[in-house]
Amino acid sequence: MKSTAEQNLKLAAIGLSGLLILQLLWSGARLLLVSAPDPVAPVESVLQPGLINYRAPAPTAASEVVSRPLFWQGRNAFVYDPSFESVEDGPAVPASDAINKVKLVGLYSGDNPGVIVMLKGERHRVSVNESLEGWTLSLMNADEAVFENGGDTRTIELQHVSPKGATPTLKPVKAKSREVDK
Repeated sequence: MKSTAEQNLKLAAIGLSGLLILQLLWSGARLLLVSAPDPVAPVESVLQPGLINYRAPAPTAASEVVSRPLFWQGRNAFVYDPSFESVEDGPAVPASDAINKVKLVGLYSGDNPGVIVMLKGERHRVSVNESLEGWTLSLMNADEAVFENGGDTRTIELQHVSPKGATPTLKPVKAKSREVDK
């Protein structure tokens, strides 16, 4: 005669096998009967190339990277040093100009591309050919925006977040000035 424990174990195995078969049948039926959702196409403005101009890396930085052998035993990682970049010395910029207090914090593209700036603690969206405090956004690229006021031009660089990640800090903006020939 079989023990009750053995009979209980067989009943449990049969019950679990039946549950597994029911689960497989239910999953298969659901897979066959339920249709997939309709695809959602992206917005048209995302599919068109933007008007942002990307600039090539500085020739000095590129030549430094190429000149170092790849499998050199003493090779160290390339460290970017912004002091090597040349800054154009233009005429003195009056400190009272509102453009000197503008900080470029973002760019956006689409049908009407533009920039996001901070002025007097407020964010402003300025599209290309729109004005802010008398200065017109005339050109933008990946890292800077060019504002014009009459014959005077200012280039404001985008402020990037610190890569250290602990607390985001913004680096100071260098306003460049140059006269436009007419």
